[in-house]
Amino acid sequence: MGVHSLDKREIEIPRGTAKQVLSLAQIAVLTGLLLPLTVSLVIDFHTTALVCIALTLLFMILFVGLKLVLWCISPRNGFGTSVADLDDLEDNAPLYTILVPMYHEAHMIPLLLRNISQMRYPWERLQIILLLEEKDTETQEAAQWQIMQSGAFGDACQIAVVPEAWKELPQGKPRALNYGLELARGRYLTIYDAEDKPEKDQLLKAVAGFNRSADNVACLQAALRFWNEAHSILTRFYRAEYYVHFMWILPGLARLGLILPLGGTSNHFKTQVLREVGGWDPYNVTEDADMAGALALYGFAVQSFDSWTDEEASRHLRPADKQRRRWLKGYVMTGLVYTRHPIIYAREMGVRRWFFYNLFMLGTPFCLIINPFFWAMTIAWPITGSPVITHLWPLPLYVTGMVLMIIGDCLLFYQMVFACLYQDGFSSLKYMLLLPFWWLFTSTSSWMMLPELAVKPHHWNKTRHVGEDSDKEGSLETAIPIT
Repeated sequence: MGVHSLDKREIEIPRGTAKQVLSLAQIAVLTGLLLPLTVSLVIDFHTTALVCIALTLLFMILFVGLKLVLWCISPRNGFGTSVADLDDLEDNAPLYTILVPMYHEAHMIPLLLRNISQMRYPWERLQIILLLEEKDTETQEAAQWQIMQSGAFGDACQIAVVPEAWKELPQGKPRALNYGLELARGRYLTIYDAEDKPEKDQLLKAVAGFNRSADNVACLQAALRFWNEAHSILTRFYRAEYYVHFMWILPGLARLGLILPLGGTSNHFKTQVLREVGGWDPYNVTEDADMAGALALYGFAVQSFDSWTDEEASRHLRPADKQRRRWLKGYVMTGLVYTRHPIIYAREMGVRRWFFYNLFMLGTPFCLIINPFFWAMTIAWPITGSPVITHLWPLPLYVTGMVLMIIGDCLLFYQMVFACLYQDGFSSLKYMLLLPFWWLFTSTSSWMMLPELAVKPHHWNKTRHVGEDSDKEGSLETAIPIT
């Protein structure tokens, strides 16, 4: 099976990094845009505001239109690569590396080892590496004891302690993954989080998927679901949202030949390709989405495939907010990285693919940031009839904005409802009536992300997992349990 080599695809400028959030050129461009905009607002506020609103509406039309197209064209089974009988693969299974980065998750070791032990793959062809931080001695001791007690893994499972000062990089998941990449011996490599419960045939399906795919396919992404979806209203929203993303949005992007932003787990790589593109960006807090851009930059492709992994959804608002702030911050950082050299990157990735990838990265947080403003204007004018609103929003702009908000939000509501019906019938359907509160929560997280992006761009908000047998996460006042 062939893979692309870097000497087949040289690019003018090497892959960027999020070590510096904004490059000097980006700072200069933003300054050159903001200064005239500020002067224009002072000189003629009304006209300038109208132009800004009109441009924002054009962006909303493009973004909502993209989501609608992806929904319409995605295959309803949600998978881009299907596989057939797997029995013949076991006899000739290639060496497969599993990386599991963990931090302060000693309590998750038994669940993790149980879930991995249930996977169908020849043990002698597995390399399982638990990536633990040097100062996290509790998890190190728990892992050593559990592996020794189980006796089921033989030499397949090893513990790799990531030195605290390794290459003077910020502590986080991508740094640990790069450390594991240096130790990886497998032809293929995948990543699991501590709470993950992969489908038992996932590794074999990934091998079959690579065997059936074109040589430039360097990554296969499994769908992510949640095993604790019925715990609270919050987890039900998470599950419906993930279903829409992994079963319809990503397959829709694949069908259009666009770049799929990867999930943080259960993405299966050709190990050599990972090394060729330089591994994960240790400064990006969504290293998965950034990796999708890196693969595209070097001429490789990503596909979704017919498998799934059950994860644990955040059960309470406080950890969920921190998690979403990290996601949105990473999306912004990724978009800024891949717009630093727009002409060169667009040529290397393909203009269409580059444009829609950055639209997805930057457009997602931008939509969440401006949504409250548009909703407030949409609701306030019929209630108050304020002349200030009518002056700022002439009737054509107001009607356009109102129609966009209604169509866009009705589409999102329909997708979430359809996802609930598709998964578990009517049990979660009634909670979708609370969707406006979910949107308000996600918009709040996007606003809280902005100062963090400015002050602590590389800070990693670690999501605490509690496992199947525990119900202690965050503070009790943020829980909304379902009884």
